[in-house]
Amino acid sequence: MDELEGWNACWSVGIDGIDEEHRYFIYLLNQFNGNGSDALSGERLRAMAGELLTYTEEHFTNEEKVMEAAGYPLYEDHKYQHDLAEDEIRHAIASTMPEQEFRAFLGRFMLNWLVLHIQSSDQKLSAWLHENNVQYERLFDGIISGRDWMKLGRDDGTSPILAAE
Repeated sequence: MDELEGWNACWSVGIDGIDEEHRYFIYLLNQFNGNGSDALSGERLRAMAGELLTYTEEHFTNEEKVMEAAGYPLYEDHKYQHDLAEDEIRHAIASTMPEQEFRAFLGRFMLNWLVLHIQSSDQKLSAWLHENNVQYERLFDGIISGRDWMKLGRDDGTSPILAAE
């Protein structure tokens, strides 16, 4: 799988809020892996990577606050995985690697890390939240609620709503 064309139902963790936030990661992934990214300047690519980092931090903060408040037993391991991902993105942004290498690194990293994380750690979190009747609510609402990407369609044809409840 070299490129993601959109949301794949097998990535769903069964929690609307998390799935909707993951959809935006897929949107960002498509920006690095194609959809005209070859025409983007190095400056624009770095700005997109900065947006990726900001969004990543916000999504991870939401998940971590929910896990911590609910007493999720795998919180420390899950947070550690988040910290590693953020560090990788920061490292790539700060690097002086050539533009094509930078684009490819972020695209590959995002694809590999996101899919693996969703299919392992986020699935475990989702199962635990369901088993313990814990609702996923956004406890931190930085840039998430104001995104144009929210107009992207859901599988059922409606628009995702990401604003904090």
